[in-house]
Amino acid sequence: MFKKTVSLTAAAAVVSMFVGAAVANQTFHPANNEAGVITHSVPGSKTRAQVEAEQIAAAATAVGNWRHVGGDIGWELVQHAYVFRNGKLVHADQLEHNAPKPSLASIAEGRKQYAEQYSGR
Repeated sequence: MFKKTVSLTAAAAVVSMFVGAAVANQTFHPANNEAGVITHSVPGSKTRAQVEAEQIAAAATAVGNWRHVGGDIGWELVQHAYVFRNGKLVHADQLEHNAPKPSLASIAEGRKQYAEQYSGR
């Protein structure tokens, strides 16, 4: 009986040692006396210069009409600009204007699919 208790105690000590190491690497753990968790900041492996270089590369490869403006704003959606010239409304931006036009047929098809999916049949 004594050997069994000692071996269970030793096994519990080994398991708690591994569990303790696993919990120590977490960014948060349960609070002792309160509801909630305690968070810890974990230092990253990248330098500030590497992160800034990644941000610049992402800004250079922006997709669509989004433009990186930096600061607290970050990204902004660049809208099309129009001006009147010789009495006509013309594009005044450098954005692509070859987007497909909406189709009324696709709206009818979407309504049909919606009715089939949500009719409760």
